[in-house]
Amino acid sequence: MKTTSLALSCVTAMALGSSVSSAATITEYFNNYGTTQANLETFTPSLGSGWAGNWTRPGGGTVANYGDYVPGATVSPTATGYFSAGNETDSGDGAFGSNAFGDKRYNTHRATGGLTGEIWISAAYVVGTSASNGTVSFQLDTNAFTSTATRVSVSHSPNTANPEVQQFYYNGAATNLDRTVWNGAQSPNVMMIRIDMDYSGSNDRLSVWTHPTNVSSVAALGTPDFQASSANVFGTSFDYLGIIAGQASRIDSIRISNDPGAFTFVTTGVVPEPASIGLFGLGLAGLLGRRGKRRD
Repeated sequence: MKTTSLALSCVTAMALGSSVSSAATITEYFNNYGTTQANLETFTPSLGSGWAGNWTRPGGGTVANYGDYVPGATVSPTATGYFSAGNETDSGDGAFGSNAFGDKRYNTHRATGGLTGEIWISAAYVVGTSASNGTVSFQLDTNAFTSTATRVSVSHSPNTANPEVQQFYYNGAATNLDRTVWNGAQSPNVMMIRIDMDYSGSNDRLSVWTHPTNVSSVAALGTPDFQASSANVFGTSFDYLGIIAGQASRIDSIRISNDPGAFTFVTTGVVPEPASIGLFGLGLAGLLGRRGKRRD
């Protein structure tokens, strides 16, 4: 019976206590910021849910160089399995981006509260038409745009055969990919990012899926467009998300989670009921209990 009791204890801990103290679900739909375009940093407190702070500038530069809330702008991708909570067709909805010609909005970042473990991030976005300024970029765990920052960028290319260029910066190294299968400028798409971080911060991995057509399951995502790993890239926790959206570009529906149901949350906007996780664990515990009794 000692073996069975130990198994029951382990399963119960897994099922009912799997949400560690740092587990979180974070959202930003850019809703209800008003009807006037303005720098996102001017909204205090910032809206959204689950963040550890407001949208802020990483330091230096003028306010005009940083990101805008754009009222009435929406991004509605059609990837299978992706549901945008908050109904992005609402008249009061907005997005992050810029309308000014030739204007590239630089890094605006927000604290996540320090996440660990397996972290999923998703966002809806549109790449602008400008080859030089129509970039969308996600800065991962950095509060400054630097050459060593780990980030994922998508930009428009004037080459019609390769309408978009994907840039990955991981631990100071850059990888550029031309994509003929992507939708090109002004087409709404989804970015899926997974960060695997152990709790000591000594073995980190980054996986990125861009323009996935099916996000109904991890398997449906297929092979990542980019994957890399090395020691301690994100430190001991994931503390910041930065975003950039250039001319006519948009970012919307940001979701971040390291909760046990993180993938479901970032793809649907719905947090799985804890009861279902608990019932699964209790059912497994019951099976182990019956097995132990038979052995006795």
